[in-house]
Amino acid sequence: MDYNISKTKVTLVFAIGMLGALLMALGDWIMIYGETSFEGSLAWLTAGAAEISPERNSFAMILAIPAILCYSVGLFSIRYFIREQFEQRVYSVLTAIGLLPWLCLHFFYVIILFVFGWLHTKGHEVLALEVGEAMFGQFSWLVINLRRKPTCLHVG
Repeated sequence: MDYNISKTKVTLVFAIGMLGALLMALGDWIMIYGETSFEGSLAWLTAGAAEISPERNSFAMILAIPAILCYSVGLFSIRYFIREQFEQRVYSVLTAIGLLPWLCLHFFYVIILFVFGWLHTKGHEVLALEVGEAMFGQFSWLVINLRRKPTCLHVG
């Protein structure tokens, strides 16, 4: 393994990684930008989130693809600063293990926001909030919310 990596290459891969982080932030901003008032127990199910159009949702998801690719380039390039080959492999595996849950978490929240917005625009504001909170309550233990028990949606 050649450890003489040029400064230009290091700068380039870190810039690509930063571009990925900025694209992720842009996608999140597109999804959440708007009125910040909310009802219920989840502060991110806002009035602005209820107005997210399917086009905005799709655009944010499209941004997520180049974002994760660029971000991954930056993260995986760090392994070249690790001298031992075994430790490089460990770093690569841990990085991949760390990226997969992030991607799943991203899709999890986007699905909740889409359902919340769709129901809200169809005139079912109360149901939108109940479904959004129920979905989060049911699956939030996957995200790390150990103090809450999963809940079920009760439509009556």
